[in-house]
Amino acid sequence: MLDSVWEWILLFIILLSVFSLIGCIYALNHAKKVIRKDIQFDLETVRRRSHFVFISDLHLNMKLVPWNNIFDIIVDADPEYVLVGGDLSSTLESVPLAHDFMAELAKRVNVPIYLVFGNHDHNLFDEKKVGASFITREGYAASIEKLSNNIRVLHNEIIDLGDVMLAALEDYRTCTVNISELSLKWAQEAEKKNKPLILLTHNPDSVRFMCENAQQMKHVAVISGHTHGGQIRTPFNIEYTLIRHDVLPKEGVAYGMHNYKGINLYISSGLGCSALPMRYKSTAEVVVIDVI
Repeated sequence: MLDSVWEWILLFIILLSVFSLIGCIYALNHAKKVIRKDIQFDLETVRRRSHFVFISDLHLNMKLVPWNNIFDIIVDADPEYVLVGGDLSSTLESVPLAHDFMAELAKRVNVPIYLVFGNHDHNLFDEKKVGASFITREGYAASIEKLSNNIRVLHNEIIDLGDVMLAALEDYRTCTVNISELSLKWAQEAEKKNKPLILLTHNPDSVRFMCENAQQMKHVAVISGHTHGGQIRTPFNIEYTLIRHDVLPKEGVAYGMHNYKGINLYISSGLGCSALPMRYKSTAEVVVIDVI
């Protein structure tokens, strides 16, 4: 029987510590789990079903999800091509891991791989953030493309994949182009060819600048990552309301399939973790996408 207030306080502290420890152990283990997520985009102008895989936010400096688990899901999906949404690594020291991962991915799947850089990749190009040993975007892209003839790093460009068009937009935070004008130009180019457009970009906040042209982008699917699906989901959306500055998550758009003000959008939870090697109510995923 507890006879004093201090004993009750001590009991509360002990119980809180135990539950916190259990929560941390769960979150640490959950960060190592990866699932396959199948989605479909029903777009106008589709001539033939397009089947591909999307992965993002690898953050290989933490290397939590076993690589073989990722590769097994991708190989089993038998995609026509693979899209990578950026944030391969967060530190210069982990760049070799990014090379190793991309080389092994190219070896395992033997299909075209298209990659766009994310904000953490761009940090490596900034001398103020990583010091004198910083690397250039062009140099990093070239080093990745040298790993396999199947790998191509895209930067503010559009390419024709046959049955679909693929465009890649640089990360929103470092963007040097007019997103509204360029995305509309790409959409019009795809429409002239009577093909759907897959628009790959790291940060989903980019779609805010596309909404004014939504009526002309019904055949466009924007695919992004960056948010980690709310890596550690907290009550009242604290991560985004108090800590991060991303706009869409503050509106409740942080993960999954959305039609954001007329724009078809999918936000992946990604594969890795940022800052803390933990996940809670957010699971790493390999996204298998069909355009029908």
